[in-house]
Amino acid sequence: MIYSSSEYRGCRHKARALSGGGEEDHVFYHYGDEMGYDVDAVTADWREYRAGMVAKEHRHAGTKEWAGLGREGVQQTSPRWSHQISHPEKGCLLVARRPDLGMFSYSVILITEHDDEIGSSGLVLNMPTPLHIANLGLEVHIAESLGQCPLYIGGPVTRNLLHVLHGNESVEGSMEIIKGVYAGGVESAAELVLQGAVDPSEFRLLAGYSGWEPYQLATEIQNGAWHVISASSEVINGCIKGDYTGFGQFSMNDTKVDCWKAILHETGIPF
Repeated sequence: MIYSSSEYRGCRHKARALSGGGEEDHVFYHYGDEMGYDVDAVTADWREYRAGMVAKEHRHAGTKEWAGLGREGVQQTSPRWSHQISHPEKGCLLVARRPDLGMFSYSVILITEHDDEIGSSGLVLNMPTPLHIANLGLEVHIAESLGQCPLYIGGPVTRNLLHVLHGNESVEGSMEIIKGVYAGGVESAAELVLQGAVDPSEFRLLAGYSGWEPYQLATEIQNGAWHVISASSEVINGCIKGDYTGFGQFSMNDTKVDCWKAILHETGIPF
């Protein structure tokens, strides 16, 4: 359903070759001087600024989504926030909202590239496999440093490529998805682990990615397949590391469903 018939060229971060239904309650906001437009804040991190504006609107309206926004206004910062948006963008999360999506049921996907006219690509965050990196026949230093990391499925496209997601800006060869979230740099990640600079649990390694043809994702959203969520790097990195501390209390016995529940709970969406 998600992938295109050929490899989507929008997945631009450096990957490592393996050797072996209802109407959405969208939120629309317009910003301008009458709302106290803060140019410096927008320039620093427009996503965080937008989250503050959304939180401010929900607080004044008294809506339930306010509980998941993690802020009381534009000037008060918090490392954790998430809210729904009306249109996909680079760095947003797609969260499955229907049970008939096949392998993508209960999935949470980080969008790494998006352009309506070109297409979109992303990596599923919560689709584990029984394999570990040590099972893949990679170079010795990668197998030694990251060997005990579980392998996840990033999507059905080009499964012979290994992707890595993390929150470490010092990893060479990585691409910034949003501030604080990066993709790529498997070789550098392995070296940092061998040096003892980082723990291997900081990295999520995934085979393949998910891709959409032009306007395909917009059609799926319109048909009720996905919640579209903007989230802070702390929320996304929590999913990458499998650390759901602060997301709420759930029965932690299903990696895929737990991540799905955590994001919906964080955003104030019933499940």
